[in-house]
Amino acid sequence: MKTQAATRVTFLLITLLLVPLVQAHGQRSRSYTRADSLRGAMDAPARNWWDVTFYDLHLRINPADSTIGGHNTVAYRVLEPSREMQIDLQEPLEVDSIVQGGRSLSLRRDENAYFFTPSSDQPVGSVQALTVYYGGSPRVAPRPPWDGGFTWAADSLGRPWIVTTDEGVGPSVWWPLKDSWNDEPDSVSVAITLPDPLIQVGNGRLRRVVPNEDGTTTWVWFNSSPINPYAINVNAANYTHYGEVYQGERGVLTMDYWPLDYNLTRAREHFKQARTMMSCFEHWFGPFPWYEDGFKLIDVPYPGMEHQSAVTYGNGYANGYGGRDGSGTGLGMEWDFIIIHESAHEWYANNVTASDRADGWVHEAFANYAEGLYTECIFGKDEGARYTIGTRRGIRNDRPIIPDYGVAAWGSGDMYPKGGNLLHTIRQIVGDDERWRGILRGLNETFRRQAVAGTQVEDYISRESGVDLGKVFDQYLRTTMIPVLEYRIDDGTLSYRWTEVVPGFDMQVAVTLTDDGYTVIHPTETWQETPLELVDPSTFSADPDYYVETREAAEDGEGLIPILIETEYGPIEAVLDSARAPITVTNFLRYVDAGLYEDSRFFRSVTMDNQPDDSVKIEVVQIAISREHAERGFPPIPLERTHVTGIRHLDGTLSMARAGPDTGTSSFSIMINDQPELDFGGRRNPDGQGFAAFGRVTAGMDVARRIQAQPVEGQQLRPPVRILRIVRR
Repeated sequence: MKTQAATRVTFLLITLLLVPLVQAHGQRSRSYTRADSLRGAMDAPARNWWDVTFYDLHLRINPADSTIGGHNTVAYRVLEPSREMQIDLQEPLEVDSIVQGGRSLSLRRDENAYFFTPSSDQPVGSVQALTVYYGGSPRVAPRPPWDGGFTWAADSLGRPWIVTTDEGVGPSVWWPLKDSWNDEPDSVSVAITLPDPLIQVGNGRLRRVVPNEDGTTTWVWFNSSPINPYAINVNAANYTHYGEVYQGERGVLTMDYWPLDYNLTRAREHFKQARTMMSCFEHWFGPFPWYEDGFKLIDVPYPGMEHQSAVTYGNGYANGYGGRDGSGTGLGMEWDFIIIHESAHEWYANNVTASDRADGWVHEAFANYAEGLYTECIFGKDEGARYTIGTRRGIRNDRPIIPDYGVAAWGSGDMYPKGGNLLHTIRQIVGDDERWRGILRGLNETFRRQAVAGTQVEDYISRESGVDLGKVFDQYLRTTMIPVLEYRIDDGTLSYRWTEVVPGFDMQVAVTLTDDGYTVIHPTETWQETPLELVDPSTFSADPDYYVETREAAEDGEGLIPILIETEYGPIEAVLDSARAPITVTNFLRYVDAGLYEDSRFFRSVTMDNQPDDSVKIEVVQIAISREHAERGFPPIPLERTHVTGIRHLDGTLSMARAGPDTGTSSFSIMINDQPELDFGGRRNPDGQGFAAFGRVTAGMDVARRIQAQPVEGQQLRPPVRILRIVRR
């Protein structure tokens, strides 16, 4: 904060009107707290030497005062010579003690992590155990399941209905453990003590029901398979139960249903979809992963979530999702979104688990895609595709799907519909539905019950498809750009290329070259040609099964306006792209034609060495007009975002500075080297909207680089480099 404040004062000395503009280019990408790093780091020294093998959680829940208390015994295997150990538990809960070998250990708390040294020798390869005693008033979930914690609800009869959700905030919000997606226990026992007549329904199978003399009952559930801790949950209410058996790919699977007692009749009818779901997903994804623990649907007071072998349901016993169809096709109203989407996570999330939350697309892209596959199972392939394509209406392209690693970060919500459409596009590239089904099933077998990196999933799909999909994954997961097939039609010839793509992008796409249907072509970033035999060339299109856009290219030089920037170090020539950034170019030329860039300055040089507090670094030189000329300036203009204009922040790009969106006026920068973090969805500006690129340098980049290399104080050129004028050429 000190650095930002000092920077603002310095800028005020230059020009009052410059403050919001320069401040925008200096804003940091999203910052993370130490607590984020402590929970998100997979290889932290206090974590990486031990591997959890078993959790034995005992918890008493007190609805009368919304408190909890209990203990968790952690069994772990020693992988390396031991050192300090970390157990996570979030405030306001507190650890009372950690006991090992009959000794209470000395604790050090750092944010939501407790550090301590084990009490005895820890031979490599041995299995050790310790017990964490804790209690207090747990965090109340503000918006379950997305923002989780404990939910102290009541059913329609006023009876307690108590649940936990924690995928985002982490299970350490209600119990002590190693809070990392990267370390799953081989099995877990959860014993929940509740006031009568509440029933706890948990993961796995019910082992024991123990009546207590104080009017409570302890419900002991045992999950015999590896499980990600965020998939462990409390579900306490006045439940009733019924079940059925399903003859699946691995034999008899128990399917159990736990509605509230007064919802039994509705559940018996509505939950019939679960059986159809199981048949469909076993076909596409392989055997249900948890035959030994069974499948359950459990009534809860929030929409639902993929708790392993204990999928929670709160969609009102109605099709759609809260009465809506996210695809806009009507097909999503033919089945219950929660039953289908959350159950798909048993394969992708619970079986194949991302080791870092940043790869959450491994969970959500596949579950979104599963919705289309279920629609295909019911209504056929064309309708399944129509549903998936329809979900594109929910794509925002606000920021990349994959965020920063190691800080428990969650990427853009586009991981759902955009991720699903990425997979649908790859299905077209594979071009063989049986091979594609084999890939989906193979993922679940190859990475069965494992925590994996997203790149492992990417590499597997590339290898098994026989196509290098690296650039395809980079494009859709790591940028906000949608590939644009740029084309020209001239005298029976189609010219085409990819634009708004990552370097080296060469994905195939199917287009209409004849009136007989689609033909696969292989565009690159270089123009290619092929005969076009359409009776009406205006009907040219790309196959909608590919998530791409098409755009007819402007003629060479069309809309490009040349300008000259005369500096004391020499001339810089550039062109402005009025065809693609008309608002920004029109505004810029108003300042040029009014002579307001005369006697302006390069005042700022940003290098890799002078932005120590920015986690996402850029390289630019920035221009500002004088205070006198700024007083004669024009109103701010709307922000033309790069995902609309298609002009990327490459070496030599001209880009309008701004504070918030729609605040740009006259200050602009020249990019030194490619700066993709300034594009729409880039991380340099916290709002993710990027900056308006509107032209490019055609000659004189050596002058721009010389200016960047001049002496600075902080990022302020000392002295500024004078601009004599900017004029049209």
